[in-house]
Amino acid sequence: MGRLDEFLASKVNDCIKNNVEVTESLLKTFKNEFNMIRQRGNVHRGTLTDRRIIEYRKNRINTFREIPKKVFLGYKDEAYNTESEMIIGYVAPSYKDLSKEEKEIWKELENEKEVC
Repeated sequence: MGRLDEFLASKVNDCIKNNVEVTESLLKTFKNEFNMIRQRGNVHRGTLTDRRIIEYRKNRINTFREIPKKVFLGYKDEAYNTESEMIIGYVAPSYKDLSKEEKEIWKELENEKEVC
């Protein structure tokens, strides 16, 4: 019952088969019937959508309840900057100050710069 013209055609054909005269008022009645059927369908689809939303929200609430209540924070195992270091700001280390792994990363980055 998706289209009005198909609905009206089937109703008019039924009237013709049963020897019922098709008038303007009968066509208006058929149109109103079609609109009511369509509205019921929309209401039904709306309730199904509402049910899905409610179920989704219930499931979300249950997943939030599974989150642990305790939080474990890490800690800092390095010294904080001194006042003079904060005044000077960040100073990039030289190549000789880097660790072995950092030097490898430096070389990889330099090679990528040369390729580009």
